[in-house]
Amino acid sequence: MNVRLHGILPEGLGMHFMHHGNRMDLSPDTPVEVDVAEGETLTLVQDPPLTSKWKVLAALGIVITAPLQAALHFGDTKWDDVMPYRLGAVLRPTKDGSCTVQVTKSNKALHPPKLEITGDGVALEKSTCEPVPQVLHQAFFIHMCRVFGMLLWALVLFGALLYVAVTHQIYGAAAICAVVALALVLVCGYIGMDSRKVLRQDLERLGKIGGKHANT
Repeated sequence: MNVRLHGILPEGLGMHFMHHGNRMDLSPDTPVEVDVAEGETLTLVQDPPLTSKWKVLAALGIVITAPLQAALHFGDTKWDDVMPYRLGAVLRPTKDGSCTVQVTKSNKALHPPKLEITGDGVALEKSTCEPVPQVLHQAFFIHMCRVFGMLLWALVLFGALLYVAVTHQIYGAAAICAVVALALVLVCGYIGMDSRKVLRQDLERLGKIGGKHANT
């Protein structure tokens, strides 16, 4: 049997089908075609959060490109606007056909997304939606890497200006550089504490929401 698979997914969700150990990424424009023998199933899975190794590499990349990160994410204060859930499904093809996998984000923050499988020739055997707090931890980690990456670049800049000002005995400019650098440290420290508070509140809310849906 030949099955054509489409995907309408939020950006960065990392959902894909696995068949005989082969990964098949979904796209709304280019369908994935797969030949399935009678009785076989297709497994829809989602990429897990980053491992410690990849977190370190991501942190290095973010800090090195901090000015670019700041330009791309300027004004983006909703770092926790993520879907902290792991979706999965098992599909059983019954004939030649096509199906579309669509994931719709909930309008309510931290609520489970909606997974829809539409089309002909494919039956949905099982679907799962489990809360994954690590997604929130990862979003917080990336957010703080951006914040302190920009702080590091700013301190290097103002440190260089301070050195030049002191060297040329321009003490007024040196004082301004020192004050601005200290202010940046205090601001980033406040952002870090506030973001940690948001993370703690989100984790508590996710636990309550996940518990409610588990009991329904």
